[in-house]
Amino acid sequence: MDMNFRHGDSIYNVQVNKAEAGFTVKIDDKEYAVDANELRPGLLQISTGDGIHKFVVSVNKDERHVFLKGGVFKLERLASLDQADIHETEGDLNSPITGKVVAVKAKDGQELEKGQTIIILEAMKMEYKIDAPCDGTVKKLHFKEGDPVEMGELLLDFEERTEGEE
Repeated sequence: MDMNFRHGDSIYNVQVNKAEAGFTVKIDDKEYAVDANELRPGLLQISTGDGIHKFVVSVNKDERHVFLKGGVFKLERLASLDQADIHETEGDLNSPITGKVVAVKAKDGQELEKGQTIIILEAMKMEYKIDAPCDGTVKKLHFKEGDPVEMGELLLDFEERTEGEE
């Protein structure tokens, strides 16, 4: 299986093939021998030469959010490398997980700088921050602290600040 993923500004070619024992995973030019098990839906365990790793994968259409060692990694699956040239506003204001809103750090009408935290979600005792994708204004929050949220739901309306706006 041959796939392409974008993580941040980088694009990775990933090839997964069944081997005698487990799988071979090739990421760009590095190859790994991997034994993988799904412990329960979304909870995976892989064994590699450097140890055993457990992680949670949340899948929403062509996006994967990988929760590993306290970090969250957003991967976008590309149908082809031609998609790599498409520029979109960074950030996603849809919930990457099913969970609960544990904190709301902004309010309707508030102007934010890129990277400022707007909402903090929690699922499986892990927190996920939703940050401002660019300089702009929170138009309308759709959830409040304590609300449950489903994967893919729009969390807020946000308007990007254009050049020259202050």
